[in-house]
Order: sequence, then C-alpha cells, then structure tokens
Amino acid sequence: MKIDLVSKQDLIDVLDEFKATLIQELTEKLAHGGGSGGSRWVRTEEVMETLGCCESTLRNYRKAGRLKPSKTGGILLYDRIEVEGLIQST
Repeated sequence: MKIDLVSKQDLIDVLDEFKATLIQELTEKLAHGGGSGGSRWVRTEEVMETLGCCESTLRNYRKAGRLKPSKTGGILLYDRIEVEGLIQST
C-alpha cells in the first residue's frame, strides 16, 4: 500500500488555484448577466463610456452613493439598471 503525503504548501497551492478559477468563473457569469443573454453587470470602462465621464467622476458617484458597484476578484462591476437610472436622473 502506497501512502502519499500532502504538504501544507501543496494544500495552499491547490486552494489558490481553486480560488482563482472560482473568481474567474464568477466574474464571467456576472459580466454576462449570469448566462441569461443580455449583460446586466458592466465594467468601469463601459460605465464611463455610457455616462460620458472620466474615472474621477465615476469615483465621485461611488463616494456620493449614486452608484454602488459590486467588487468581484478586484474588478468593479456596476448594475446596468442602476447606471441607466443615473442617466435618467441627470
């Protein structure tokens, strides 16, 4: 009978790989509306283009609570409906 030993570093490596894969898959699903066709969640670049604003203005909207992004894997994703609501209110 062969016994394989797993080191602490082996476990850390496997968990890091799993975490990276999970974050990537969740980010892709969120960015594509959970696979439901249209994209409900949009990235910072698309929001700036839609609103016709720069990054600092978008940051001010976040600080003022006018937009509340979700952070997934270090990426800010904005709800398209919330962005459209901001357009209509301005």
